[in-house]
Amino acid sequence: VKNIDKIISTLTNTSFYHASSFSQNEYTTIMKLLQWPPKICFPCLDLLRLIVLHPHAAAHFTESYENGSEDNVLDICLSFLLCADSQPEANITMIWRFLCNLFKEEKCRERMILQIQDQVIELSKIYIIHTNQNITLAVVTLLLNLSVALSLNNSSENRLQIVEILVKNLDVTVNTTTSYSEETLYRIFLALGTCAYKHDQCKKFLMEHQHEFQNLLQKKKMMS
Repeated sequence: VKNIDKIISTLTNTSFYHASSFSQNEYTTIMKLLQWPPKICFPCLDLLRLIVLHPHAAAHFTESYENGSEDNVLDICLSFLLCADSQPEANITMIWRFLCNLFKEEKCRERMILQIQDQVIELSKIYIIHTNQNITLAVVTLLLNLSVALSLNNSSENRLQIVEILVKNLDVTVNTTTSYSEETLYRIFLALGTCAYKHDQCKKFLMEHQHEFQNLLQKKKMMS
C-alpha cells in the first residue's frame, strides 16, 4: 500500500516529473498488481496507463522491453489483448489507452510501440469493430497516434494499411446499424488526413472511396 501511495503521489506532482523517479520496489509492486485476477486488475491497468507518461517510468519500461526482463509490461498487456475472452471490457479499454500513451515519450514511441506496429495494427482490426465505444475510441486514437508518428518520421510503412482499416470500418457503419461516436469519427478523419499527407498511395485510395464518405454524411444527416 505504501508503494502505491508513493506512485500516486509522484504521478500527481506533474510539475516535478523532470526531477522525480520511482524505486525498484515501486516497479515490483506494479508487476505484482498485474498478476491480480482479471476481474480486479482494472485499477492496476489504470495506474500503468498513467505511469508510462512519466519520463523515468518510460525509460525503465523501455529498457525492460529491450532486455526481455520480467517486468516487460508491453508483452504482458499484449498477451491480455490476445486472450480477450478472459478480460473485462474495462480492462481492454485501459490496455488500449496504455498503448496510446506509449507515444508520448520518445523512448517508448521509437523503441517500443513503433517496433511492434505490425502486431498492434493486426489487433486493431479485431477491436475496432467492438460494440463498446470506449474500446473503439481507444483503438482509433492509437491508429491516429501511429499515423502521426509515421508521418513525423517520414515513413510510408503501414500508412496505407491504416487507411484501409479505417475506410473499411467507415463502410461498415454506413451499411449496418453500427455507429461510431462523433469523437471517434473526428479522430478517424484526422488519421486519414495524416496518413494521406505526402503519401500518393493513400491519396489515391481515398479518392477511389469517396462514396464511403458521401454515404456516411448522408446517413448522419438522416439520423440528425
